[in-house]
Amino acid sequence: MKIKFKKTASFSLLLLILIIPLTISANTADKQNINRSQVGEINYTEIIDNYLTASAKTLIKNSTMEDIENVLSFYEPSYSYEHVKFGIKVEGIDKVKDGKVSHIQDYQGDSSNSGIEKKNQILGYNCAAVEFIEKFWVNDKNDQLEKIERTKIFFISFNGNKIKEIKDLSN
Repeated sequence: MKIKFKKTASFSLLLLILIIPLTISANTADKQNINRSQVGEINYTEIIDNYLTASAKTLIKNSTMEDIENVLSFYEPSYSYEHVKFGIKVEGIDKVKDGKVSHIQDYQGDSSNSGIEKKNQILGYNCAAVEFIEKFWVNDKNDQLEKIERTKIFFISFNGNKIKEIKDLSN
């Protein structure tokens, strides 16, 4: 049986799903005597905002390898990306780079009509849930410009100030 949720409820559902694991994660950290002040000094909101800004620059025509390298600089070397719905998992920064490079010529928009807009964010212990709108232009099968606009939800795990893993929970 397949259950469908309205888009308006998806982020609320994610909030409920995250409450228990985030609470468990925080309790585990207390039991392991992890120095929370070090974790508390990391500004995850700033990292996420800078990451989304850097990622937006790769969604436009004439984005460069430097733009891709800037995005990759947010990841730790063993970074992994998983799209939960489609069962796709990419592990290692080199494979992620190869994927980004393979799409660099696909994007046809500019910064005035392409980008990323953050809508919601929840911070946890070394993790965050982020909802954002991603907009870009590509050529369709008939070589006509097509606007893609989609809501994305990422669950991001951090290792210090680097992104360890992103689980893409989007449709």
